[in-house]
Amino acid sequence: MITPVGERTYEFRGLSTDTKPNKKTHPMLGNGSTFLEMDTAMLWMYDEENDRWLNITAIQLGIKQF
Repeated sequence: MITPVGERTYEFRGLSTDTKPNKKTHPMLGNGSTFLEMDTAMLWMYDEENDRWLNITAIQLGIKQF
């Protein structure tokens, strides 16, 4: 799924203890939206097709996700 930046893509910032947005809280949440954890510097990207947040920082560091 290819989504142009700016078309339903949002940038969120919060703490690692904050609940990340989902389709129930943000119905227009789109593929490629990002969430930056300010206290850990972890960057997450939303995968709309699988309805999940991927830890981009962990992927870049080669840390296995579950």
